[in-house]
Amino acid sequence: PEFSEMLSIADNILKIEAALKTLSIRGIHARAQLQQEQGLMETQFNDVLRVVVDEAKQELVEMIQPIVTFIESGTPDEGLLAIPDRFRQLEGFLHAMEQTRAIKLVRQCSAYISENLIKRTTVPGEDQRKALADAIISLEYYLNTLAGNPLDGDQILNITQNCLHQLIPAGG
Repeated sequence: PEFSEMLSIADNILKIEAALKTLSIRGIHARAQLQQEQGLMETQFNDVLRVVVDEAKQELVEMIQPIVTFIESGTPDEGLLAIPDRFRQLEGFLHAMEQTRAIKLVRQCSAYISENLIKRTTVPGEDQRKALADAIISLEYYLNTLAGNPLDGDQILNITQNCLHQLIPAGG
């Protein structure tokens, strides 16, 4: 199984084991306590998820300045060279959340920056700058949907995909 599936299985086994232990010690009256504890675990998970999403969003925000610096100078600096690794960290988070479509779009964005800005040192034109900025911003909005924001995640990924199509034409 995938790593995320194994984590889910292990988590469920631990929950079952704890529930059985509580039931064996306290009997049927422990049911209310188990339901309360499960609600608490869900709340704690949501709190942790929000923190992780905030960290992922911060990664995206911190990628913007090196891109701006490159656009102004035409020379890749350490900040720009670190962007592919930062995108891989974001991919790791999205992989744990089983967000395959978002991972694909993150990889495309990273590939565009790696190939055009870092390898070719090509300063993007105005339309490409706007499309790149919109792609990064839409990824940030998408992360909000993972933390429970009621925005339409699929619609946001459609926007990201359209922006990336402007940067990387089909077949390119």
